[in-house]
Amino acid sequence: AQIDDDGDGIFEQIILAGNEFTGEDYLSNIPKWLKEKTREALEEVKTGDKHVDKKIDDVLKYMEKSLAPGLWIDNTHLNPRKGKKVFHYEGQAVSRLNAYLPPNKLSKRHKLPEQVQSVFVQAIADLIKTDKILVQIAINEARSTPVNDQKYQRKFNKIIKQVEATINKADKHKKKNFRSVINHCSQAWELAQKAIRYATK
Repeated sequence: AQIDDDGDGIFEQIILAGNEFTGEDYLSNIPKWLKEKTREALEEVKTGDKHVDKKIDDVLKYMEKSLAPGLWIDNTHLNPRKGKKVFHYEGQAVSRLNAYLPPNKLSKRHKLPEQVQSVFVQAIADLIKTDKILVQIAINEARSTPVNDQKYQRKFNKIIKQVEATINKADKHKKKNFRSVINHCSQAWELAQKAIRYATK
C-alpha cells in the first residue's frame, strides 16, 4: 500500500512486506528495481580486461534470464506459475559471484580488482534482499487470503506453517551458504503460492 501524506500525488511512504518505508527507501525495496540496479552496477564495473569482463558477463547472463518479462507480473510479484525460475537463475548468478570472492579457491587463481570484488559483494547482498522481499510479499498475501471452502482450512494452515519454517531456515543459513538461502526462499515462495491456490478453491 502507498501513502500520500499531504495529497500532492507524491507517495512519501510505502507499506511493503510488513514494513514501512519513506519515499527515499521506496525504490530500494522494490524487488525488480533492485535487481535492475544490481545488473547496472555489474555492467558499470567492467574493466576492459577480457578475463575479468568474461566473469561479469557470466553473471549477467543469469541476471538477464531472471528479469525475463514472462516471469514477472509487476515490479513486486512473480508469475505464480513460472516465478520459481527467477530464484533458479538468481541462484546461478549468486553462485558465480561468490565463487570469485575470497576465501574461495577461484578467487586465488583469478583474482579480481578490488572495485569488482566490492560490487560482487554488494550484488550478493542485494539479490538475497530481493528474494526475501519477494517471499515476504507472497507470505503476507497468502496469510491475508480468506479460505473460500472451509474443508481446505486445515490444509491451508499447515502450508502456512511450512512456509514460516522454510523462511526461518533461510535466515539460519544466511551467513554460511548463499545458494541455500535462495533455495529456501524459492521453496517458501512456492509454498505461499500453494496456500493461495487452496484458499481460492
